[in-house]
Amino acid sequence: LNERSNEKVFLNANSNYKRNFIHIKDYLNAQFMIGSSVSNRMIEWLGYEFEEDVCWIYGQVPIDKDQRVVFIQNRILTDIYDGQQNLIHFINPSGIESELATIRNPEVRFIRE
Repeated sequence: LNERSNEKVFLNANSNYKRNFIHIKDYLNAQFMIGSSVSNRMIEWLGYEFEEDVCWIYGQVPIDKDQRVVFIQNRILTDIYDGQQNLIHFINPSGIESELATIRNPEVRFIRE
């Protein structure tokens, strides 16, 4: 984020939460996409929080009732860290499904029930 924004960004500084979140959203919009086989969807980024050395980022996307397959491309931090793993949770009526996106497998898909 420091390189992309040309300023110092300290994510764990609560006093700069709003400004930091703007930088996070800009980065995420370039590295994370959700869509169908036809088009990408706009993501509403809700916020972020830290837990030890993990940054949890929350977003949501409404999905059309007739869309059965949801494609997610997640390249967050894989351009910097080869070993980066990104956990994606998908909420279905039957429960939560989880998939792992990596540099070798940045695209995951979920089947809606």
